[in-house]
Amino acid sequence: MREVFDILDSKHDGELDESELLSHLWSVGYHASKKEVHDMIWEVDDRSTGVITLEAIRKLLKRLQKAKKRMPGTGTNLLRTLIEFMMFDSDASAAIELEEIQQMFYVYYGYKGRDLDEKVRDFSRMRAEDKTGCEIDFSEFLVLMDSLGLVPVVGDQEAAKPPRPPCVPRLRRGMRSPREGSPTSPPQSCRGGNTPRLPSIISPRQRPTDRQISEMKFRKISNRFQSDAATEQRRRQQEDENKQEEPGGMLTIRNALMK
Repeated sequence: MREVFDILDSKHDGELDESELLSHLWSVGYHASKKEVHDMIWEVDDRSTGVITLEAIRKLLKRLQKAKKRMPGTGTNLLRTLIEFMMFDSDASAAIELEEIQQMFYVYYGYKGRDLDEKVRDFSRMRAEDKTGCEIDFSEFLVLMDSLGLVPVVGDQEAAKPPRPPCVPRLRRGMRSPREGSPTSPPQSCRGGNTPRLPSIISPRQRPTDRQISEMKFRKISNRFQSDAATEQRRRQQEDENKQEEPGGMLTIRNALMK
């Protein structure tokens, strides 16, 4: 967001006025009117100073997070679309490609997997036939984004989810433990004493640590080595048995021939 603001702030005074926004909209190929630029500042400038600051833009984007739909034709929508376009126009060519649209939907909007592919296909279908395969300028981008009606996820990250309650209920104070021998009494091995420790189970959602990965690799190598050693030992025993039986058989055949 800071990089986009610095590009718009051609006077380098930390504020955006109507002349700066108008000249940049014209530079990306959008012939904005003075009324549209005036609405951009008037709808964002809550202090009536006639300029827009970086903090005001951040507050606007954070407020638009909660909006369920876009508002075509408003100054805030034009300003938001311009910021979205500039964020992914990496080479400052005033045009973006379909691959950059896909990156925008993934990084900026949070679409993944099939939803991401579906949104990109919808975006491509709405383009005119003579513009298929060409780069997307800002005027076309504004119309297509308003038609899709996507709502961005910008600003602060999502709040941390509250911890899940434990699955095992805690024992209340004052509750009497069941007597031994009753149907509800737990076995002796579960009530204190030397309870065997179970091996730690790694949840599929939990990434194993480097130490656990090393231990798993060592176990696999050790099991493979022991298996190979046992196979080699059985093979040698079989060869020894064959060697012990072979001289006796040859001697018997030789004695039979001599007779």
